[in-house]
Amino acid sequence: PEVQKAVGQVEPMLAAQGVELPKLLASLTGSLGYVITLDKAKTVTLPGDEPGITIPEPGAALVIGTKDATLFDVMKAKGLRQEGVSAWIYTGAYQVPTPTLLGDVGRDLAMVDEVIGVGEIAIADHRSSSPGVLELIRLAKLARVGGMIGGKAGIVNIHLGDSPEPFSMLYEAVAQSELQFSQFLPTHCNRSRSVFEAAKEYGRKGYVDMTCSSYPYYPEEEVKPSACLRELLAAGVPPGHITFSSDGCGALPVFDEQGQLVSLASGKPKAIFTELIDCVRQEKLPLE
Repeated sequence: PEVQKAVGQVEPMLAAQGVELPKLLASLTGSLGYVITLDKAKTVTLPGDEPGITIPEPGAALVIGTKDATLFDVMKAKGLRQEGVSAWIYTGAYQVPTPTLLGDVGRDLAMVDEVIGVGEIAIADHRSSSPGVLELIRLAKLARVGGMIGGKAGIVNIHLGDSPEPFSMLYEAVAQSELQFSQFLPTHCNRSRSVFEAAKEYGRKGYVDMTCSSYPYYPEEEVKPSACLRELLAAGVPPGHITFSSDGCGALPVFDEQGQLVSLASGKPKAIFTELIDCVRQEKLPLE
């Protein structure tokens, strides 16, 4: 009875934040444990007949297994907001069907304040789940409707690989539906010269995003973002179609010729500021 009472008190609180308790519980693996810590900087006195016995202050944490990282993203965003920092997240992951909080991306966008889009959905990449065009269309429509209800853009952030014709699925999705190019934001458009050249054409119709943190790790493969901006503008891409993102703390893997992972680094958030500075200092682009 006490547990049921506690659940009954928590469920309305979560519902007010757009989180359905049954869906939340379904995202857990069912495994759990606990951790006990001792803080040497603080002490407590043990009760008993012998006064003066002190120990470091104990603490405890419950460890719960989850099936995906969406819950942690929401918790982190809410924590940052509590500290006065603007923070938003995408729901989902590389794969389609993609993991969500409330059952589908439309619900997440409509009901969870911090969720403003879905992604990164991987296409043209060996790490993708190879979604079909109709699957991508359905996902984008759910994001669009959820965004309309929640007052958000409902963008589908696309993780773009380096396969031949990397934008072909996006062209097909728009051609086979009522969707606009503005529903999609493909990122990593500077991952290679061939992908970037294709981005010049695509960028006249839709958005293209340059990844800043990966260039220092792959300078022989990627096109420097500051140089990308100059070339895109020269190619007639509207300035409003061009975005930079840091992909800060994102994984930066290196594979050998057999496709085996040989190293893994993490992107630096400050890279976006470095590239913006280089747009002015190296590429001689005006601040405006």
